Amino acid sequence: MNDRYVSGIPKDAVEKTVSEYKREGDAIWPKKTECLFNGEIVGERFYETGGVLVIERPMKYGKTHGVEYYWNQDGTLYCAEPYENGLPHGTAAQWDDDGNLIGTYTLAHGTGYDLWRTINENGDILISEIHSMKGGVPHGFEWWVNEDQESVFIEKHWSEGKLHGIERQWESEGKLSEGWPKYWINNVEVTKNEYVKASKKDSRLPVYLEIDQESKRTFPVEIQRIMGKC
Repeated sequence: MNDRYVSGIPKDAVEKTVSEYKREGDAIWPKKTECLFNGEIVGERFYETGGVLVIERPMKYGKTHGVEYYWNQDGTLYCAEPYENGLPHGTAAQWDDDGNLIGTYTLAHGTGYDLWRTINENGDILISEIHSMKGGVPHGFEWWVNEDQESVFIEKHWSEGKLHGIERQWESEGKLSEGWPKYWINNVEVTKNEYVKASKKDSRLPVYLEIDQESKRTFPVEIQRIMGKC
C-alpha cells in the first residue's frame, strides 16, 4: 500500500461493518467499520465505493490513539497525523499524488498550527490553509490563503472551539463578498454594533478595524518562516 503506512490496528482485529456506503446527490457517506480486538474497539476504517480504504483511525479507550491515515480514491496516501489520547500530537505529514513529501506540521496535545498545502501550476508548494488550534479545537484565527501567500479569501476567528470574532469572505479580485463580514460571539451571530460593544470588554474578540476589510494579512512569525518570508 505504502511503505510509510504502518497500521496501529492489530492484525488480528476483527472488522465489523457499522454502516454501508451511501450517496444522496452530492452528499457521500463512506462505508464505516469498527475493528475489534479482545472485545475492545481498537480502530475504525472508512471505505469508498469499490472497497477503497480512505481513512484508518486507530483507537484506545474510545479515543483516537496512534497514526491516522488518509488515502485518495486511487489508493495513494496523502496524509498521516499522529494522535495521543484523542488529541493530535506529534508531526503530521502531507504527500502529493506522486508520493513526494510536500509539508509537515507539529501539534503538541492538540495545540499549534494545523497547516494544509497545495501545489500550483508551476509546481510551487504553497500554504493553502492555516488553522490555529488549542487542545484539539480551533482557537484563534483560521485563514484560507491565496496563491500570492499574502492575502486570504476566508477568515474566521475562534475561541476554544466556538466562533468568536469576525468572519469574512472575499471574491477572487479581493473584493469583500456580499453579505460579509459576519460577527460572532460564542457561536451566536450578532450585529456589528453588538460586536463592537462586546469587543471593548472581551479581549478575546478581535477589534473591528476598517483596514481588515481588505484581504491582505500579516501572518504569525512561525507561518512567515515556513513561507520563507523571514
